[in-house]
Amino acid sequence: MPRLYLPRPLHLALFCVLLAALPACQRAYKAPIDTLQKSTADATRAITTYYTALNQQERDLYFLTLLLNPNERVEEVTAQGKETPLLADSFDPVAIQARIALITQLATYADRLSALAGNEAPKELRTSLMALGSSLANVQTTFADLARNRADEQATAYISPLSTLIAVVGEAALIKRRDKAIQKAILDGEAPINQILDFLTKDLNKYVFLAQKTGDDQKLTQLMVAYNTLANRKAIPRDELKKRLDEIQRAAEQLRLTRTNRPSDVLRVLKKAHVALVGVAKSTTTFQQFQTSVLAYETQVDLFLKAAQRINELRKADHP
Repeated sequence: MPRLYLPRPLHLALFCVLLAALPACQRAYKAPIDTLQKSTADATRAITTYYTALNQQERDLYFLTLLLNPNERVEEVTAQGKETPLLADSFDPVAIQARIALITQLATYADRLSALAGNEAPKELRTSLMALGSSLANVQTTFADLARNRADEQATAYISPLSTLIAVVGEAALIKRRDKAIQKAILDGEAPINQILDFLTKDLNKYVFLAQKTGDDQKLTQLMVAYNTLANRKAIPRDELKKRLDEIQRAAEQLRLTRTNRPSDVLRVLKKAHVALVGVAKSTTTFQQFQTSVLAYETQVDLFLKAAQRINELRKADHP
């Protein structure tokens, strides 16, 4: 499965922005920030991998069905007129890439906010913010097209918060005082960022988790049925039986991991960290409370990353 690098996400860079004016706090939080950055990069790569693997998973399941049922024919279209995964994509690649592009642009947005508190030249920073606004506008156009022409039911929900975020970026590019620009961007970006995270969470459940769980369940069921219906198993060589049982064991482990590790759980805890971060900007949340949310997020990321890595190993064992 492909592995894509994504920059660090929104809450990390915003936290760095807030700490930029507080050297003592910055030193105290350096270690957790470094850890947060690394594990977040790993988690976003894993989530992206889940998205990009959806269609390949459908094809793998299709060919497993053919392998276990030799009487079935390889077809491009079923007798009912439905396209099979042989050539057709079960999930619209444009819709998948739109979500990945959105995650990437949110991370870029975070980097630009972080730069507001740094030493980057004002002119260059203004140019990069304007470029980000254009990129976000392109993503918004893609979602509008998905809603209008490709029957993507969830796409419409992204359009309004993206419009707000584009306006936030545009205003930040025009404000000359950096401290004022940072504060305004954090507060004005609260609602659209939270909305986008909510929509991405919903999509991960609907498209990724449900498809992954259903596919893993079907795979295990087919392997079990094929083994249990083998004629005269006692006459089959032990090595062949072991090979089949090992495959069943891997499928069972993969289903267990899928059931207990939802990609959307990572975004839910990310939102909690973002809410706590905005609370710091509003002086309604303490740094200690935010640190607690960071630790909870780190734990969730670690669990998800380990599960994703193990699922990758299991898939490679079936498709070396």
